[in-house]
Amino acid sequence: MDHSLANNFVTDNRGMLVRNGANGPLWEWVEAGWGGDWLSVNNASGQKIAPVGFKAYYAAHGPCLSEVKYSGQLGKNRAVSVHSTVRVPRSDDYVRTLFNNIYNFHAALPTAGSWLFKVGNSHNYSTPRVCYGNRDGLLGERLPFAGAKSGDTPVNQLELTGEGPWWIAFPESKVHLPADRSNFGTAAKALIIRSYKATFGGNPVSHPSISLIVDTVQPDGSLDYTALLTPPAGLTDYHFGDKVELDLEWITVPHNAVDYYGPNEALRQHLAEFPGSWETVHREAVGNDLAVTAVGATVTSNYPVILRMEKPKATLAIQGGVGHAPVRFEGLKSVDGYKLYEIVKSQRVELNQAVKGNDFWQTDFDSTTGTYSITYNLPLDGKPSSRWTLKQAE
Repeated sequence: MDHSLANNFVTDNRGMLVRNGANGPLWEWVEAGWGGDWLSVNNASGQKIAPVGFKAYYAAHGPCLSEVKYSGQLGKNRAVSVHSTVRVPRSDDYVRTLFNNIYNFHAALPTAGSWLFKVGNSHNYSTPRVCYGNRDGLLGERLPFAGAKSGDTPVNQLELTGEGPWWIAFPESKVHLPADRSNFGTAAKALIIRSYKATFGGNPVSHPSISLIVDTVQPDGSLDYTALLTPPAGLTDYHFGDKVELDLEWITVPHNAVDYYGPNEALRQHLAEFPGSWETVHREAVGNDLAVTAVGATVTSNYPVILRMEKPKATLAIQGGVGHAPVRFEGLKSVDGYKLYEIVKSQRVELNQAVKGNDFWQTDFDSTTGTYSITYNLPLDGKPSSRWTLKQAE
């Protein structure tokens, strides 16, 4: 976390359940381009301000939903405080990493050369297309161009218009693998911006801005674009009291149906219809923009679904869903005897994903409140709406 081994926070990026073609080996490494970064700010001399005092708290190890909280500052004078909650849900289709990042500025700093989040900086990657859009679909795309060189910025602090969630996709991306990794599978990375709230100089900003920078020109002439979430165009300085809060989802998706060997038939059918397409990212962005209501509990997060129990029994209604959505019920005095049921045609159907007994749900204890939580992963593919009840077995 203190950048002792690398100059960025995200040091790797992998896929799963992806092979190298129909005859590729299973359970092999999956390459999806290198890492990225959280907030990066330079001082007046143009030098990147180093992180200091970062601590990590492992609140939940999984398997249904891991959760790690990171807190620290940038600079010896603590110019910016950084808080990030990172979660990874259990799934059977592709990797999802969920970030809730909060930045509080305590001093004036230049915006030049800074970013709020970064995807890329991969030495062995090429991106024939970078596409970006919103809830309604594609806003634009960037293709390779003649004479490109490292550092070129064909898209500079472009505001993403329309209604969120917004997204950036790298369809048809290619990892240039050495001979000893030729059997590795490859996947395409993407970033979904589920929520963006910022205040700069006392002015609220509700739409993210992005830049696309040429990171590398490969020997075959292909380009690797790095994507940045940036401060809005025209902003020259961060000020005391500025704040940014981001809800982000980083995914790595298969390129096509042949490469994917997992059990999720909904994804396989989609990939067969839209191979190497931004449509896969748009499907995730819109499909998991869930609408959640509850009785007997308060909804504190729509994705992942997190509920604070107010009564021993809770019922929730969900609209939307792609893959297996994580749901966590917090504030329980005990976890003994609880079961989760889907309500189908007014009948309760117990959720049971067991392979070897009680291996499909997760419990965690909060020592601060003295309460427990239970976490499940709800199969929501093909369900425009669904209802669920958590209660103790009768």
